[in-house]
Amino acid sequence: MLLAAGGAAVAGAWAVWRGHRQARRVPTLRFWVDGAAVAPGRRKLDPLWVIVALAAVLAGGALARPAWRPAAAAIPWGRFRINLRAMPSPPAGVLASSEAWIQLVDGQSLPDKLTLTADSDAARIALPTVALRRGIAIALPRWAGDTQRLRIMAGPHLVAEAAFAVPLTPRFIVRTISAPGRTIDPALARVFAVQPGAARGDASGDSTLPMVLLVNDPSFPTSSEPLTAAQLIVAMGPSALPGIEVLDAQPVALPAGMHPVPAPGADLPVWVHFDDVEVRAAVRVRLSEAWQVLAKVDGRPWLARRAASGPTSSKALWLWLGSSPAAQSNWVAEPSFVSFFTDILRQALIPVATAPAAALSAGGVEDWQVIGGADAGQTEVIAGREPHVSDLPLGPPILLIAAAALVAALAGFVARHLAHAKSFA
Repeated sequence: MLLAAGGAAVAGAWAVWRGHRQARRVPTLRFWVDGAAVAPGRRKLDPLWVIVALAAVLAGGALARPAWRPAAAAIPWGRFRINLRAMPSPPAGVLASSEAWIQLVDGQSLPDKLTLTADSDAARIALPTVALRRGIAIALPRWAGDTQRLRIMAGPHLVAEAAFAVPLTPRFIVRTISAPGRTIDPALARVFAVQPGAARGDASGDSTLPMVLLVNDPSFPTSSEPLTAAQLIVAMGPSALPGIEVLDAQPVALPAGMHPVPAPGADLPVWVHFDDVEVRAAVRVRLSEAWQVLAKVDGRPWLARRAASGPTSSKALWLWLGSSPAAQSNWVAEPSFVSFFTDILRQALIPVATAPAAALSAGGVEDWQVIGGADAGQTEVIAGREPHVSDLPLGPPILLIAAAALVAALAGFVARHLAHAKSFA
């Protein structure tokens, strides 16, 4: 900018110094040439000003950032819903086969058949495109690895790719102990029964699997065997685990609007809160120092945990609830209810978590988990590649053309001025 201003100043001074301060006939700078220079009655456009006008139009059009989008090439692409799980009930001591569920969600330019490759199989598995739109279950060979990568190909083109890992949580069994006239809270039993590792059918009687014990019995424990056999014990109300002194066997009704309050220093996950939880009744107890109070109601313990010795000298976890989650509170209506017990289960089973290959051999893995999934424990992924066509911006070349036109017009004006100056010299 400074160079341009300086150049203009020097050119103006040079023009004043060179001139003899005499009147000169100079054509006016406008669209129309001076009438005296052409035949009477006829006017012609000044080509230099036409160039300036076109340059201005081009520059204005370039401000809109136009772009040219070429036609998309016919490259196969698609999005697929992919899930991988272990085959149920594998033979004892034999690595389980896995099964992939693949469904085409959306796609274009796909051939009639795609191919699937997996880490566990060097061969290519044909996938009919028509059947993929409905969904296909593909049995994969036995695989001892702890990860499995699936690739869907359309000829030489990679259409989709997904990776899965064996979850390290082993299977477990759920057992209950309740006194006559008492039952286990159905919401509490259900929150463990729906966990992926919960044994079902005949496997629920397997004594080699870790045990989760749900208790609602004032006389518990009657012997030391259940305490050492369970990896996780969840006791309700008057169930007096070691270190718990029951003050009132029957739940004491609480005033309306009583909310649990996290105890100072309580080891609670950040997503567990009791702001909307209302407790209607609770059993009053006195806890030993071995117990850690997690939450209180009306100033008394309501939720507590304790580390203990489990089977085969492993660490176990005991949990005590002062109220029935469904009958004496509304905790089951809060998302934190399921999240809390899922986290407790994970902590209790970590000491007995098996290696991936061993988990497979025991048939302990159901859904494999997506590697890099957005949610913890995600078992399903939408994978695929969509076509991407880059737009070609037209603004920069249009601006270059406009600049070149202005330079050409300026050169024409300078040449015209010099020619007129020479004719009057």
